[in-house]
Amino acid sequence: MVNLYVNGELLDQYKDEAVNIVSSVLDVSDITKNTGDYSKTFTVPASKNNNNIFKHWYNASIDNGFDSRTKVDGSIDIDGVPFKLGKWRLNKCNIVKGRLESYTINFFGNLPNISDTVGEDMLSDLPFPTLNHDWTSANVISGLRGALYGGDIVYTLMANKRYFYNSHSGAPDVDDTTINIANDASTSHATGVVWSDLRPSIKIIKIIEAIEARYNAATYENPIVFSRDFFGTTEFKEQYLWLKADDRAAIGGGKEIVDFTTGDGTYINLTSNIGTFETIRTGASRQRFSISNIITPAAGYENVPYTFIVRNEDTNEDVYAWSSEQWANGDGVISIGTNLFSPEGTTTFKFTWHVKSNAKIEFTSSVGVVKYVADIPTIANITTGSQTLINKVVIADEMPELKIVDFLKGIFNMFKLVAIPKDDGSVYINSLDSYYAQGQRYDATKYVDFAKFDVDRGELLKRISFEFEDPSTIMNMQFQKTAADGQGYGSSLVNVYESLTPKKLIDGDSLEVKLPFEQIYFEKLVDQNTGIATTNQNINIQTGVILDDNLNQVVPKPVLHYVTNQDISSTPIRFVDDLGNDDILNQNLLSPIHHFGVENPMYSNLFEAEYSNFTGETLVNNLYSIHYKDYVEAIFKLKRRTFRYTANLPIQIVTRLELNDVIAINSIDYRINKYSYNLLTGLTKLELINGFDTTLKNRVYIPSTITVGQLFENLVFNVEGIATDYVVTKIDTGDGVTWATTSVIGTDNNLAGISVSTMGAGTITRTMTIRYVGNGVTTDIIILQNE
Repeated sequence: MVNLYVNGELLDQYKDEAVNIVSSVLDVSDITKNTGDYSKTFTVPASKNNNNIFKHWYNASIDNGFDSRTKVDGSIDIDGVPFKLGKWRLNKCNIVKGRLESYTINFFGNLPNISDTVGEDMLSDLPFPTLNHDWTSANVISGLRGALYGGDIVYTLMANKRYFYNSHSGAPDVDDTTINIANDASTSHATGVVWSDLRPSIKIIKIIEAIEARYNAATYENPIVFSRDFFGTTEFKEQYLWLKADDRAAIGGGKEIVDFTTGDGTYINLTSNIGTFETIRTGASRQRFSISNIITPAAGYENVPYTFIVRNEDTNEDVYAWSSEQWANGDGVISIGTNLFSPEGTTTFKFTWHVKSNAKIEFTSSVGVVKYVADIPTIANITTGSQTLINKVVIADEMPELKIVDFLKGIFNMFKLVAIPKDDGSVYINSLDSYYAQGQRYDATKYVDFAKFDVDRGELLKRISFEFEDPSTIMNMQFQKTAADGQGYGSSLVNVYESLTPKKLIDGDSLEVKLPFEQIYFEKLVDQNTGIATTNQNINIQTGVILDDNLNQVVPKPVLHYVTNQDISSTPIRFVDDLGNDDILNQNLLSPIHHFGVENPMYSNLFEAEYSNFTGETLVNNLYSIHYKDYVEAIFKLKRRTFRYTANLPIQIVTRLELNDVIAINSIDYRINKYSYNLLTGLTKLELINGFDTTLKNRVYIPSTITVGQLFENLVFNVEGIATDYVVTKIDTGDGVTWATTSVIGTDNNLAGISVSTMGAGTITRTMTIRYVGNGVTTDIIILQNE
């Protein structure tokens, strides 16, 4: 017997009403539309019990009636065995000849509707209180070295400049946008990296955390909580989003009110810092004021640009704004006089004074007030203060213009993720391949009706495209112009032809994946010094040129990237700090990069097997090869078919069946594309596909060889049941095993950790093997560390 519950109350049902609960892989692949399991509309009788449950909803005059505007909690069980958790929606009442006859309802899976929850909210609406930081060159340097907030925020050499490296003594910049960053005391015409030209990047896992923090259980009926099955892996959580909202607005922004602390408070309130002045004119008699304003930067800050502003407190408008670059006389001091008077009658002026700067600045302020009555000075007043202005980098303010729902959809399409509701209200997130590997196998042979079933060819694809946003930066625009398929760096387009002469596309659908992200073609620098042994010698610095093909500043669509931490001690760079001083960066430096790992990279954020900008190596481990290849290649298998069977599955299978399970029929394994269960007849309609990878629980999702650099590395991989189903051992291959450790990350027993320690002095390379034994399979992972 099938039981339907609404808010824990048992519904009465028609004995002959057919209700089909549908589950489909397609419905767990698009988080913007996903409802999980669902039913078509069906009716239940207007019995006394149901009228009480729905609170006589047909009567609109009843206060506090049933709320049909939202979905309500519900469940379905079969003979007392839980079948589906989800929500019900009341659609309408059905009245015949003036008498209430039935209610029409729908069932939906328990997956929260992400689109409804986040609505039109932007990434800039998310909270990042722990990652906001002072806009100082010291923090930029910390971010360039990976030491800012443990690497959650980083800075790289992505800028509206084209940096080059020429260590030759005296090598100048080319122009204002083409800058030599090599450090050499005699290169007086080489600018170097100006700290304020750089922008931060944030780990995208921090965006996921911010989404969960904003749409939380305390505020939302259906909070957003994602599992870390995929979001906790190295492939995802080591990727960054570059933060540049607008090239017209300076980072940090804002201005700080001048804080007066000493002096006469006759006209300026030393607490509120508001100055109040009353001017009077009656005929020839008048009262007016002369005000002198002086801002004096402290020693060392004379060259920091700033703006001194006088603001009308009544209108909230800036009355005057003086730039130090125009009004200071070489020492950074702004000294301005202001006269206040009334053309007729009495006028009250209320002012505050402000200093605005894109860099840290220490200064003293002084306001002198002279009151004139009949042009005779009667009162002199001087009020002073001393303070430090440090602007803040507010992460939300620097977010690119992108809706949260579009960001999530982009992430889902990028990695081909699925979303499955869990009983605790959270959402299981994983790649399709990993999800498929974690299912169960059920033999349905004896339950299938073979008297009638359908077999068709299923979907075929005539066009397969994986695209990023069109390039807007010079190097990727040049790449696109020369690419054979006309695609930008990392994009891929394949047309499948039935015949080549004349060309004719096969009869099929299109697989089109378009991400809301843009790729930057990074540039690895070489030392252009013609005096060194090898001209154009490679160095460990990579940059991102954020200029268009006319060398104008541009704001690209959101940019995702990895970083690589490299030793630059042999190729130091010049760095201009927030005091205008020349510093030297000669330790380690983060560079933007398209892949994780430098040699034999484990992942890249490209769809095509492009050449690495950093190493020139072909990036064979990419988004397509890792997340789409098995799916796409299976579609073109000669023996691939779609089978539609009807089966009378037992309750112990029906109530446990998931979309990642494998159905065996006559010793052939099938993947589930869709299935529906009829609550009236107990029959299950199965839409099954052969030709897919039907491997279950025997795949460790870790690359067979992991190559890391000399610096410390924490790696995380998805291995379902790592804590309970696997035995992990380290095998000595001659270099010991103490330099790497294994662990279980989190509490879900599905994330395997490997930590590789920093190499010791003199070590060139070292290797070891980590062995995973579980579910009847042994998998060896080689760890290779290079100096």
